[in-house]
Amino acid sequence: MLEASVCLLMIAFLLSFLVPCYVGWVKKARYEKTLHEMMSIAEASIDYFMLKAAWPQGVEALIPQFMPQGVAVSPFGTIYELSGSNNMATVSVLIPSGIAENNPESSLVVISSQGAWDQIQVSQIVKNEFTSRLSYDRGH
Repeated sequence: MLEASVCLLMIAFLLSFLVPCYVGWVKKARYEKTLHEMMSIAEASIDYFMLKAAWPQGVEALIPQFMPQGVAVSPFGTIYELSGSNNMATVSVLIPSGIAENNPESSLVVISSQGAWDQIQVSQIVKNEFTSRLSYDRGH
C-alpha cells in the first residue's frame, strides 16, 4: 500500500509540471493559428481589392470566392475585424491577455493591451510596382 501511495505521489508530482506545459503549448498553437488566419484574411482582402477596386466590408465578403475555407472566428472564439485603406489591409482580433508574443520577423504585427484582452493587428500592403521595387531594393 505504501508503494502504491508513493507511485501515485510521483505521478501527481509529474502531472503538476506537465499540465501547465501542455496548456501553454495549446495556447501558443492557438495564437500561431490565429496569426496564420489573420495573414490569410489580409491576403484575401488584398485580392478582393485588386479585383473589385474596393475593400471588402467584412470577412464574410471574402467567403467563398477569396477564402474557400474562410473563417470569421478566431481559435479563441473572438471575431476577426477587417479594415482597408491607403493600400493596406488590416485584420484585428482580441485574444486573452498574456498569450501574444512579439514576432521579430514581421513588423506589421502590432500587439496592444486591452485589460484582460490583447488586441492583435496584422497589416499587409497592396503590392504595386513601387512597393515591389522597395522590397527588392531593401533585400539587396
